[in-house]
Amino acid sequence: MKDFGITDLALLCNSIKKINGLDNLTYLRELSLNLNFIKEIHNLDSLKKLRSLSLSGNLITKIQGLGHLTELEFLNISDNKITKIQGLNNLKKLKVLNLWGNQIEKIESLESLIDLRKLAIGENNISKITGLDNLKNLRILVLNDNNISEISGLNNLPHLKRVSFYNNKISIIKGLNNLEELEEISLRRNPFNADYIHKFNQNIKKKGITTSFYF
Repeated sequence: MKDFGITDLALLCNSIKKINGLDNLTYLRELSLNLNFIKEIHNLDSLKKLRSLSLSGNLITKIQGLGHLTELEFLNISDNKITKIQGLNNLKKLKVLNLWGNQIEKIESLESLIDLRKLAIGENNISKITGLDNLKNLRILVLNDNNISEISGLNNLPHLKRVSFYNNKISIIKGLNNLEELEEISLRRNPFNADYIHKFNQNIKKKGITTSFYF
């Protein structure tokens, strides 16, 4: 593909199987390849100015080929077949990471994403909250539709404002005491009893935090 100063490119629903022909698009800032048949992330090294990359709804099994995209701020790899978080170490400017709808079992390898503001990792196979300690600038955390039974691992996230645990296995709420900037928490579709919810709501509302337990 010739370079005509293109900054935005969207190729959705085109039955694309491989990422090819983008080497000359050196001015590209936003690239969307959602809803194709891509299995591997590669041939993106020349896109040095890329700020946003979306690969949602493909057949990707491994996070790779992103090491040269050091200006990337938004990355969406939701609804793929990824089993492990990796290959993100060089993305130090990343602000939004969407890994929703994969097959990830462990939160890991996020240590270098020190500027991350939003992490969406719902609809995976996560049972324990780990690997978030370095994400000091995180504002939004979405862990819906996992297998989490205990809220933990959030104490070092001083700027966390919104967190969602919709449809997990949490029955007791703890691990939120150090979140002084927390504004909203969603705990719908977890196995709480009515008395517990009532007592928790009474305490949490005194702090000005919005909660939701029901549909």
